[in-house]
Amino acid sequence: MGGDPQDSDDTDTELAECEEEKASMLVKSDSDTTRLVKNYSKLTEEERRELIQRAVEAKKKLEEELQDTKKEVEKKERELQTLQQELSEGLLLLEGEKEALEKSEVTKFPLIPERQYKEGSAAQVHFRLAESQFYRLLDAGTGYRVTKVEYIVSPEVVKRFREAQKGLRDKRG
Repeated sequence: MGGDPQDSDDTDTELAECEEEKASMLVKSDSDTTRLVKNYSKLTEEERRELIQRAVEAKKKLEEELQDTKKEVEKKERELQTLQQELSEGLLLLEGEKEALEKSEVTKFPLIPERQYKEGSAAQVHFRLAESQFYRLLDAGTGYRVTKVEYIVSPEVVKRFREAQKGLRDKRG
């Protein structure tokens, strides 16, 4: 019976199934822990070392990704703080606004809505602020929609405003 070719085919099939099980066990979830332990015991010593080495490498990679993500979050938080500080100090300027403030005439900047928010975009901040204020003034369901905002820069008004701010700061601290 041992020399029967059919027995040899069955053994080859079982070996192939065992190899498939060993390969698939490398990507099992927590719910398959019991099966993983059973499969781990079927591995050779070399396969166990390779499995452990892969797990260690995967852990190192995940730790590196975590550190990169933490650095990215810190960077975004710093950008947000800078943006908030610029907004509160009036330093967030549109492209061309600085030049407009140096002139003596009034300059208009048309702002239109955009589908995605661009971080640090003065145009987006001004548009969304105006849009928000407009909608707060309306009753719900009026059907009005903001399609464009004109941001107007008047150097004379800005100059007088800054002087009044400075005067209040000097007077009240």
